Amino acid sequence: MGSTRGIALVVTLLALLVLVALTGALIPLTSSETAISAHHRRAAQTLYAAEAAFEWALQELQPVDSWDALLAGSRRSALWAGPTTQRLAGGATLDLGRLTVELQRRGAGASGAGRGLRWRLYAHGPLSAILPRDPSLGLLRVAVWLADDPAETDGDPARDTNGVILLHAAGVGPSLARRAVQATLRRSDAADRITPASWTLVR
Repeated sequence: MGSTRGIALVVTLLALLVLVALTGALIPLTSSETAISAHHRRAAQTLYAAEAAFEWALQELQPVDSWDALLAGSRRSALWAGPTTQRLAGGATLDLGRLTVELQRRGAGASGAGRGLRWRLYAHGPLSAILPRDPSLGLLRVAVWLADDPAETDGDPARDTNGVILLHAAGVGPSLARRAVQATLRRSDAADRITPASWTLVR
């Protein structure tokens, strides 16, 4: 009887050890799944913010007769939320001046889209400023840059002569997670409307 109880105790202890080992192995997997899920959620949110900023800027630019002041940096958007260096809710510091330099030197995405152009920061602020229906969107920020069409041959990046400019819109999360879209905007002579000639996700 005692021998049977001893064997049962050993089997129970072995089973507990196996369960502990399995639990230890599953915890990192669960943590990884949670991290992956959070990453995808942040990516979706920042892309949504970038697309919203693009659409909003496109509408704001529609009535502008000349883009020269925008390209020169002497005129900016109604969305200009204070200093270009700000502390985010997650504790990270968003430095739009640094991002402007990075965009000019390296461009965006794997292809370096927009590299070498003189980008001007046109707009920046919380996403909730352009989509006020959801206050929680205030944790996301947006920024929009403009640049002259690189196909122009006048040699002046502050002057538009062909009715074409580039727009770069980015969404930024509290931890500086970032997605952006870049588009070529063309002014239509017939309807005097601005339409995207091309649009691409660049980051």
